[in-house]
Amino acid sequence: MISASKISAQNNQNLKHINNPVILTDENTKYPLGLHLEIFEAQTRELTIEDVVEREFTPSNKNLPNLGVKTSAIWVRFRVKNKSSLTQKWILSLNDTRAGTVDFYFPQADKKGFNIIKTGRFLPFSTREFNHRFFVFSLPFTDNNEKTIYLRLTSKAGLVIPLNIYSLETFLQEDKNNILSLGIAYGTFIIMIGYNLFLFISLKDKIYLHFVLFIIGYLWFRLCRDGIGHQLLWNNFPNYYEIQSLALLLMLFSWIKFTQSFLKTKKYLPTIDRFLFIISLVIVVAIIISIPTKWNNIIVIFNGIVISFIILTTAFIRWRQRYKPSKYFLLAMFAPLLGIIIRSFSALGFIPYGFYVENRSNFTFSLSVLLFSFALADRINLIQDEREKAQNEALKNAELNQKLIQEQNIILEKKLKKEQNNYPLLKKKRK
Repeated sequence: MISASKISAQNNQNLKHINNPVILTDENTKYPLGLHLEIFEAQTRELTIEDVVEREFTPSNKNLPNLGVKTSAIWVRFRVKNKSSLTQKWILSLNDTRAGTVDFYFPQADKKGFNIIKTGRFLPFSTREFNHRFFVFSLPFTDNNEKTIYLRLTSKAGLVIPLNIYSLETFLQEDKNNILSLGIAYGTFIIMIGYNLFLFISLKDKIYLHFVLFIIGYLWFRLCRDGIGHQLLWNNFPNYYEIQSLALLLMLFSWIKFTQSFLKTKKYLPTIDRFLFIISLVIVVAIIISIPTKWNNIIVIFNGIVISFIILTTAFIRWRQRYKPSKYFLLAMFAPLLGIIIRSFSALGFIPYGFYVENRSNFTFSLSVLLFSFALADRINLIQDEREKAQNEALKNAELNQKLIQEQNIILEKKLKKEQNNYPLLKKKRK
């Protein structure tokens, strides 16, 4: 969506306070913009570009600004000076998918306004300039003059601003590695879903259904979070944050059910089992009620952290009760628990947003799924051992019963022979 603003571009005298410009050259093909940004938080979302161009912006002092959860509109600006050849194609990429709306303002060549592109996850995918999960904009330099570029961002989730300028070739090459990583992770999840679904159909054990729903919930969440679902599956519709919340709801609810089944809480921890049942109902009601509110993201994060610690505590108690499969369950818990804590603190702005937060989440969850699979296998082995013990015990009891029956038969035979021997004598006595 491209249109022209009616305002005139500001002159250089009004821009002296802006951070040093990014200078593009042919020698370098990637420019992180964190320290070149200036940020202005508009408490009302009604301000337009005309209102903010003369406002005082705050220079960024971080390589990767992480503002946490914001209900206000965030305006970002930076200066770019192109000293590369004009044949070089440059793009601006916001390497994050959570922004609800992203408005891009590029100065027109005649300095009388801006070319504007309005997109975001809350709009159909067709509003994007590039067919990509990130928010990517071309930088059409027609001269070597300095440009001041603005972006307006809003989000219901944590707002991170990983802005970079790339040459088009560098961006595509870097993106190939990211796509490969996502493909491996998604492939792993799909294989595990198919395998455990087969086990559920074969063994008729609900624990595998709960595990399948747990993985589906996470995969659904990642498709929303990574922007792949919006790009490939529901591109004609907005990628509302509420869809992601429902995915997390499915994941947390099935995780509780999986825990109850796996750790046999109903039999061995009845009080905790009732508590987990109540908690599962509470998270369903809390998340669904909070979906239309601004508190939805915080409530989802809070529920995720609380449930993780409750499940970890339950697994630890079962381990103290010498339930062997719980050791794998505990190991599997640490990976998603660590991931949930780091992602939650990052979303709230308490810790820096970085490589681990985004690129290691799929790895830690894949490791967790693998360890849960080991736990299920160990549980199957334990069940088989218990069945064998029960069968052996039943066989011993059967042999003992057979021996007792034989002994009773021998005693009865002896009594019968004795009575038969005594019968003539008794007959004589009666006569």
